[in-house]
Amino acid sequence: MHMQRCTVGGPSNASTSSSTSSPPSSQSDRGEASSASSASVDRVPHNPHKYISIATQYVYARTERVPILARVSVVEYRGTVIFDSFVYPNEPVSDFRTHITGIQPEDLYTAPSFLEVRAGVEALVRDKVMIGHSLWEDLALLGLVHSTLRTRDVALFLPFHRTMKCFTVTPLRHLVTHLMRRKIGFGSENPIEEARASLDLFRSYEDKWESVIDSGAWPSALPPSSHQNYFS
Repeated sequence: MHMQRCTVGGPSNASTSSSTSSPPSSQSDRGEASSASSASVDRVPHNPHKYISIATQYVYARTERVPILARVSVVEYRGTVIFDSFVYPNEPVSDFRTHITGIQPEDLYTAPSFLEVRAGVEALVRDKVMIGHSLWEDLALLGLVHSTLRTRDVALFLPFHRTMKCFTVTPLRHLVTHLMRRKIGFGSENPIEEARASLDLFRSYEDKWESVIDSGAWPSALPPSSHQNYFS
């Protein structure tokens, strides 16, 4: 379920363009990210209540090692946790990926059902701007559809690609290390930490990111075509 990922400082082998993309709608591209983001921003400050950041964990089901949702965490604009839940597996688990996730069987077998968790997340993210890293994976695990124009995916943001000299997907921990000079991911992965890290990356570039979108351009690469049915 992963796109090809960059090694830090590796060569550019992207299928995406380094210039600003067209908006994922009928609008035409009306400017480069660099020129739009360098302009002064004279507009109403952003409404923090419209943003949430999300991260998920998965385990493998069946012998085919199919990823299924195991945990989902959602934080609001200031980083406060507003949802965090393990998920009762809807299929037999073949690999808990404990060495990566830290998840134990008892975490899942006492958790709410997938349908309960999905309904809770859906209610929180409806009409919100969703921040995250590789959001197509989160949406696929949840079985949700979200508006592309209401996504801010730090894995696809072209200024980050250019800074990292990488036009595929840079792992979140590498983005945080190189762009924010801090480290995440000590021990097992933590979706709360990852949701907050994506949020911090977005907020570090928020004004320029939003000003490009306000100009009618789109400052990100598009998600994989194999996952386009999760975006509206």
